[in-house]
Amino acid sequence: MAFDPSWLDEASRTLSDGRQGAPRLTTSSLRHPRLSQHLQRFHAAMLGGSRLAQEEALWQALAHLLEMGSTLCVSEPQRVFDQQTWQRLRDWLESRLDDPPTLEEIAAFCAMSPWQALRRFRQHTGLPPHQWLTQLRLQRALPLVLAGEPLSEIALRLGFYDQAHFSRLFRRTYGLPPARLRQG
Repeated sequence: MAFDPSWLDEASRTLSDGRQGAPRLTTSSLRHPRLSQHLQRFHAAMLGGSRLAQEEALWQALAHLLEMGSTLCVSEPQRVFDQQTWQRLRDWLESRLDDPPTLEEIAAFCAMSPWQALRRFRQHTGLPPHQWLTQLRLQRALPLVLAGEPLSEIALRLGFYDQAHFSRLFRRTYGLPPARLRQG
């Protein structure tokens, strides 16, 4: 994995209190268990195909690298979304269930950096955007499954990668695959 140095400087400014500096990496920092977890999540997200999940995992890994390998401190958002901003964001996200936005798009919608949007979203909902959207999509899918709608259409309408992806997540959430739940 390689990062453009100018992008890494910008990410460091975004993650910190506006100061510039890139993390200094050592062999021991690259073996850190928490960093390994972040990078494994990033790898899994890349295999899963969700750009939003990839961006979340990447920003988490970069924040951890910055905390470990530089003198800069990662700044945390001071508050959650105000009610009006949250309602606008929620309405916008619900309108995009079939085409989930990227973290960059969420950040632009909220007029903040991707890191600020990720942290504020997590503080507000208790989940990162990707997981929150997945839960919402599965909640919207349940009545459609019970109504007998074709599973492939549900998966497509709600923005799942394919029917197998939808069925796997549905089973993980509800304990049964959608076809079996439908059978009673």
